[in-house]
Amino acid sequence: MALQKCVACGNGVSANAKACPQCGEPPKKPPSRIFLALIAFVGIGVAMTVFQGRPDPAAVERAAAAAAPAYPRAEISTAARAHVRANSKDPDSLQFRNEFTAKAGTHCGEVNGKNSFGGYTGYKRFITNERTLLLDDGALPKFSQAWQENCLTRSNGSAIDP
Repeated sequence: MALQKCVACGNGVSANAKACPQCGEPPKKPPSRIFLALIAFVGIGVAMTVFQGRPDPAAVERAAAAAAPAYPRAEISTAARAHVRANSKDPDSLQFRNEFTAKAGTHCGEVNGKNSFGGYTGYKRFITNERTLLLDDGALPKFSQAWQENCLTRSNGSAIDP
């Protein structure tokens, strides 16, 4: 039998004793192995979260810009952007990219905005002529055809294709 020190008086007490024979203090129970494993598991999880390498947001944005193909750039009209904003849930959250004016004054590009839950939905292609707005949200089955017809440029035959 192993002897443990009593926490109150320092006397040697048997590991099986219910109390110290000198002072009557109950022995301190060591923590269970399950408890120690749980503490170790939580500690490892916290360490992994803290030391996990997070990408630099500026580097991610630069990589996305570098991966985006070059498009003929013409300033999209303020009225076209206003038309897209008027048809969104949260107009102040809209982010535009890859905008250009195609043939016959049709404005094309990509727009990202917040949904009802406050999260960004991801960039979606749009076509507008300042009166009508077509958004590639999956609701219009022939959007790709409309994109090809309205947003292809005659100069290089490119368009933003998924």
